[in-house]
Amino acid sequence: MTGRKRLIFYSQHLVGVGHHFRNRQIISELVDEYEVYFIDGGRSVPGATLPASVQTHHLIPIFKDLTSGCLTSETEYDIQTVLKLRKQALISLIDRICPDIFIIEYFPFARWELASELLTAIYKARSINSNIRIICSLRDVPRRTQNADRIFSILNRHFNALLIHADPQLTRLEDHFSHTNKIHIPVHYTGYVVEPLNSVDHECPKQNSVLVSAGGGADGYDLIKPCIKAWQYLSQKGIVKDRKMVIFTGPFMPQAQYAALESVCNGGPFQIDQFTPHFLHWMQCADLSISRAGYNTCMNILETCTRAILVPGSLVSDQEFRAHRLFKLGIADTISPKNLTTDKLAKAIVNALSSAPPVHNIALNGATTTRDLIRAI
Repeated sequence: MTGRKRLIFYSQHLVGVGHHFRNRQIISELVDEYEVYFIDGGRSVPGATLPASVQTHHLIPIFKDLTSGCLTSETEYDIQTVLKLRKQALISLIDRICPDIFIIEYFPFARWELASELLTAIYKARSINSNIRIICSLRDVPRRTQNADRIFSILNRHFNALLIHADPQLTRLEDHFSHTNKIHIPVHYTGYVVEPLNSVDHECPKQNSVLVSAGGGADGYDLIKPCIKAWQYLSQKGIVKDRKMVIFTGPFMPQAQYAALESVCNGGPFQIDQFTPHFLHWMQCADLSISRAGYNTCMNILETCTRAILVPGSLVSDQEFRAHRLFKLGIADTISPKNLTTDKLAKAIVNALSSAPPVHNIALNGATTTRDLIRAI
């Protein structure tokens, strides 16, 4: 034992990987002050490292099936058995760790499928440490819901604080929920959580690439194929010059879809891969980014001030709002997924490449501010 306060961070990604990397960045700021335990309930994510002092515990991974929208896992057990085993494992961990601080990502604004697991964990944590601080860690754009009263009731009853990882000039809780005055616990905006921007990695070409990415990749095919077609068209017209389109499909893209995209790219001015641990460096060096409007990718755009075209995905509820706000602030262009034709995308690429890089003053110190707020709570 270190003598420091014990902190559990519960993390669960169901579709993309943005939650996972944001949580890891926050944890990296906490390890110098706390004995940190990371409880991970999602599928394995390549390139996701943590400081050596962090003790990571994996629950049986679950995710959402894109066809049915239901929870599933890669085990031989049915989902109800998986949820029961996860709950038992989580309770056992809490009993052993006896945390002073319990951070729960996203619940009760979402993750209602896991409400039994999480509420049982909260009751257990409070039963063994009455002075525990339980904190909700919320992304910038929470899911809209008709159950606001239920959310606020759970926050007031079970949590000590709500941390929103956003800048109020881009989004506020009031933009998504009415009657937020019913929340009686402290609500803090931390600024956005970003990966530190260090020197450019050697693998990154300088100023001759357009970067295409699809987050986790579950819905990446419908974004990436039109990008390839538009780039082929511009290449044939001699417009792209010596630029290459660098594509990262995401680790959760189905292998058959990845193979199909790889085949379409064959022989052209493309570089395609599923994943890179150096994504921020590629973003920093790119002339233009074309992507979904996930939290982490948008933060990479803001941090590097890279020109961007956002095509918000439909699998999660935050992307359309975020893309619209960034467009209104003049930071990124947007195209609706319904209008993602080769012609429209080609024109948007040409316009974006001829525009000035964005300028903004959005707060990007979210991880450090989160650490400071947790200390004060």
